[in-house]
Amino acid sequence: MGESHYQEALARVVGGHQRNGVQYPCVAVLEPEPNNPYDSEAVVVKVGGATVGYLSRGDARAHRALVDKTITTSGAASVHARIVGGWDRGAHDVGSFGCELYFAEETRRDPVEEQRRQAMMYPSPDEIRLRGSATLSVSNEEHYQAALLAATRGADLSTYTYPVVAELVEIATSPHAKKDSGPVLEVRVDDATVGHLTPAMSTRLSRMTGRARSEHKRLTCSASIFQGAKSGQPILEIRLSACPHAQDETVVVDPYFEIVIDSVRNRRTGALHRIREQLADGSYRTACGTTVAAADAALVASTKPWVADVDPITHQIVEGETRCQRC
Repeated sequence: MGESHYQEALARVVGGHQRNGVQYPCVAVLEPEPNNPYDSEAVVVKVGGATVGYLSRGDARAHRALVDKTITTSGAASVHARIVGGWDRGAHDVGSFGCELYFAEETRRDPVEEQRRQAMMYPSPDEIRLRGSATLSVSNEEHYQAALLAATRGADLSTYTYPVVAELVEIATSPHAKKDSGPVLEVRVDDATVGHLTPAMSTRLSRMTGRARSEHKRLTCSASIFQGAKSGQPILEIRLSACPHAQDETVVVDPYFEIVIDSVRNRRTGALHRIREQLADGSYRTACGTTVAAADAALVASTKPWVADVDPITHQIVEGETRCQRC
């Protein structure tokens, strides 16, 4: 509940609204909030360190013991989640984001599933994980249905999008192109090919491909397998959550990113506001109607496509900003 108050945070996780909305797989962390002024039994839901909502009052009480037990035994209560909604078809047809959690009252003991969950949350030392700031489509899935089905381990995809980690491997040309396409990225899950990226998208990721090659590491990203359709027939598809920027990179330098100064931080309060206009005296009027004096204003930029808030001069990523929810 409460996602309406955290639309900005949800949009930042998935890279913004998209025409047909999103079904973004992720891992959510549940944290008790005993000092919550409204409910001492509250359980906050976080994705990527940002608050995206709360369990309802009833669910918090029903599952609080499980959350506490899991934190005691495992250090954190993490669950598979999916961010949905967020369509923007123009003409005021814009949908809000929501967050769905998937967990049972009994913690899972399947060692393979636990290993997969850990891989989703924590990249290994031998891989470079791409930031999940954009959604990338994959081609040629119709040729790899058996591999996609095996990767889901029998999950019911009629109501669930199955999260996985995908590896991107450069090959000389697409095996399904009618003529030589040039180097493309092959998408693999559990070491099995499940599709390919287009030559244009492969080129866009070439900097990261080169970095992985020079460092002798695997290039990976979060992904989701879901039930789609092609020519009226059901088909398993995979969608990647990735942009040409690694999770461990702290400066946005890639030429594919545009840096847009669109926010201002009030140095006195620490709040980050969306800029509506700059006034004649140098102060800033924000989207929520607040005025930030020039002496208190620190400009912050965004990247397009979304990666993070950045310093407009150094392009250093600014983490942990507290955004004004009204903006």
